[in-house]
Amino acid sequence: LVAGILPFALGMALSYNQSNQSLRGVIGSSFHTLAQEAANKIDFILEKEIAKNRQTAENPDIRGWVEKQSQVFQNEYRMQSLIDNEGSHELLSFLKEVTHSTEATLSFFITDAHGKLLASVNGDAPLAARQDEVWNKVLAEGVYVSGIYPDEKSKEYAFKMVLPIFSGQRGDAPRGQEKSASSSVKGAPIGLLHRVYLVKTYFAPPLESIRFGDTGHVMIVDNKGVVIDCPVLPTGFQITNKQVIQAVVSPTPGWAFTQGNGHGSGEESIIGFSPLPKSNVLLERSSGVHWHMFAWQASE
Repeated sequence: LVAGILPFALGMALSYNQSNQSLRGVIGSSFHTLAQEAANKIDFILEKEIAKNRQTAENPDIRGWVEKQSQVFQNEYRMQSLIDNEGSHELLSFLKEVTHSTEATLSFFITDAHGKLLASVNGDAPLAARQDEVWNKVLAEGVYVSGIYPDEKSKEYAFKMVLPIFSGQRGDAPRGQEKSASSSVKGAPIGLLHRVYLVKTYFAPPLESIRFGDTGHVMIVDNKGVVIDCPVLPTGFQITNKQVIQAVVSPTPGWAFTQGNGHGSGEESIIGFSPLPKSNVLLERSSGVHWHMFAWQASE
């Protein structure tokens, strides 16, 4: 009986091990593909958002109004006058379309070349917003995209895009400021267009609808393991499992079998991951962060 059972048990064990490895590979490949597709989707959304904001910054009415303001000396500097002027009305016209990005817009405002607030759609904009480091990056790259940060007023996490506004005439950059490669064609940089988004409101619609099984979902994290958006974990949550972080922030897409799932459990997990191929190039130059997609489902 023992002689008959031993080869049978050995065969069952080998069969189970091979099937398990094969199943892991199939699931891992599926999660890898899902994470990569989700990363491409967010890349497209961000690219479209930048293009839309660039159209606003290059709008002749916006540009002409900023040029005119630079020649006007304002004795009174009240927030009410900044959210009820020609520039703020122009900005509001770009928020008429009801989209997830419009709903996620926390503040939308214009500053001049010295950081002085010129127009805003609401009272959440700072009166002085330009920092030399951001200004130089905006001129060098054409756009600045920040990492996520806690907004003091809304008590939620936000991120921002900043784009340059150029004059309609060719000219030199303002004194003390660097001249960008494109300023000789578009004219002198005369201001900045700032748009601040609530992270959860912006990323939840395109990401949290991707569900599979009872627990399967995709999430987006930065290179430090801070959650940007997830249907389960709150934005800003720090993943503490270093093995999981090291696996999912790889510069190339793939999948990994890890001890831990990034959601607080130490169970063995299969995780698909992918960086945002286009957006990470811009994020690296702007704020030094990377964003990565994470596809996961409970092991059971």
